[in-house]
Amino acid sequence: MDIQEILTTAADFVTQASSRLVELEAEIRAAQPVRDRAVLMYLYRHKQPCLGCPHVTWRQWRNHPRRSIHRWSAHRLQTPLRHLPRGENGADLHRIVVEVLALERRRATFVRHLSALAQAIIVNRKHDS
Repeated sequence: MDIQEILTTAADFVTQASSRLVELEAEIRAAQPVRDRAVLMYLYRHKQPCLGCPHVTWRQWRNHPRRSIHRWSAHRLQTPLRHLPRGENGADLHRIVVEVLALERRRATFVRHLSALAQAIIVNRKHDS
């Protein structure tokens, strides 16, 4: 396998993983009702997209019924598995979140290696000039 094939394969994986993350975001929203303490995944992109875009963040929505304004607020989560609902609905959601976390970890590894390779190529071209 030459370098061009390796780069193409790695870039294809990152693209496919990003597409799958978009699908899983929709599955998470469909798997739970809109209610207090719902855990949602959000994908965001920078204004100047990077190789790692879209990035994943987790938020738990909270309802504050005593407030007359701004009744709902989203709290950022570092560990979404800890905040998932229990029971039948939670089992399906747990499976999806585990898949997202594993895919995100693999994708981050690919992005890190691709970025390092790109940086090495840039440095090498500067030395050749």
